[in-house]
Amino acid sequence: MPASSTRASLLRRIRNPADAASWFEFCAVYEPLLRRYATSLGVPPADAPDVVQEILIRLLRNLDGFEYDPERARFRTWLQRVARNRIIDWMRVLSRRCEACCDPSILQELQVSADEFDWEAEHRRQIVMHVLEMVRLECRSRTWACFELHFLQRLAVTEIARRTGLTISGVYINAYRTLKRVRHLCAQFDEDIEHGPQV
Repeated sequence: MPASSTRASLLRRIRNPADAASWFEFCAVYEPLLRRYATSLGVPPADAPDVVQEILIRLLRNLDGFEYDPERARFRTWLQRVARNRIIDWMRVLSRRCEACCDPSILQELQVSADEFDWEAEHRRQIVMHVLEMVRLECRSRTWACFELHFLQRLAVTEIARRTGLTISGVYINAYRTLKRVRHLCAQFDEDIEHGPQV
């Protein structure tokens, strides 16, 4: 994904029905998070893809009503609210169809599950994982190796230099240049990783 693909521009671009590439990009970022959220709230794994598709359709329909303004409302908060409401609707329909699910406490249990799911942490994890994959695909293999071995695997710089054939200063330059790129892209998704990536 190019540097210009910030979340704000992505949200603008997916409003265009003809822009299939932007919709695909949006789904690549958010679909795994929504699937984990749905299953954590009690949606069976077999039904989760359908529920997530319904959430994404509802998001697309309601996107015109959302204006990206990081000072007023965070996209992740709005995304969670839309997802939660759609899952509650799905549970209500299920409870009407299935006598075994007619117990009204099912929605109360859903509320408890929703409170236990750490949306902020999961959102952050999803964005970091997505960004790491983007950067890995952009980088030369040796550049990525310096970053991965130093920041993700915590290997000693001397060992990384031995493995890659670079000097110690070369390892540091590659690792920190890549970290800067990761931080920049995470910031575009409203995730601050000042203390390094944590997956």
